[in-house]
Amino acid sequence: MRTFAVIALLGFSSVSLAGVVMQMEHRDLDGPTEKPDSHVFYFQNGAFRQEEIGDGNFNVFRNQAMYTIDTKNRSYRKVDKAQMDKLGEQLGGLRSKLEAQMKNMPAEQRAAMEQAMGKIGVGTKKEPVITVRDTGRNETAAGIGCRVWELLTDGSKQSEVCLAAPGSIPEGAEIVKSMREIGSFVGGLAATFGGKTATGLWKQLQMLNGVPVITREFGSNGKAESEQRAVSVKSSVLPASLFEVPAGFTEKKIPGLSAGGVIGDDDDDK
Repeated sequence: MRTFAVIALLGFSSVSLAGVVMQMEHRDLDGPTEKPDSHVFYFQNGAFRQEEIGDGNFNVFRNQAMYTIDTKNRSYRKVDKAQMDKLGEQLGGLRSKLEAQMKNMPAEQRAAMEQAMGKIGVGTKKEPVITVRDTGRNETAAGIGCRVWELLTDGSKQSEVCLAAPGSIPEGAEIVKSMREIGSFVGGLAATFGGKTATGLWKQLQMLNGVPVITREFGSNGKAESEQRAVSVKSSVLPASLFEVPAGFTEKKIPGLSAGGVIGDDDDDK
């Protein structure tokens, strides 16, 4: 899953609080061996910041709003929970309307419509059955032990996540808190696109109450295609300014989103 900020809206103080810094490396496993991409994640009191080393741009999540910061152009984009929920409702309504229209269509026309709907994220495919299963395996990342759980869709393995107990990782509770805040933020869209399956999956992962230090994505052949792994995790005193939009940056509107998240509004960049 990039949109983010005005300092006045964030309402941050200048007080430094204890947080956690996690560096992770992402690498492809099914192609030529290349230098992995490195990302740094910052967590503190429900807030979150993510940046790719060497890129310069970064993302911030705070107070149920996401901000994408473009340092080169000194600009940012923002989307808040009200917009996300409204967009989810409207896409759900659009899907229901199109499904009703498709009932009386010839099979060929209906198939073409389903394909078109899938391309815009409102497909009508049968909701898959997603299962979270304990593999019984333990691994280690950044010197931290974790338990491997696999996620299956209709019995086919899609990914693995290795979860560390919050108490075994520096400021693990801060990471879990931020993850839950983000989960609440995207809940409206998750319910629309993934239905009960997506929201149920998130609840299962929350019940496991762990910090993901390794994640792997699997292809249809059952082999791991990519991996993201923690290489360092440490507690740190993080300044509040780390989660703010830099002073003097200009907000750019997101095409298709107004203050109410209305589909079809043409908000020009400002």
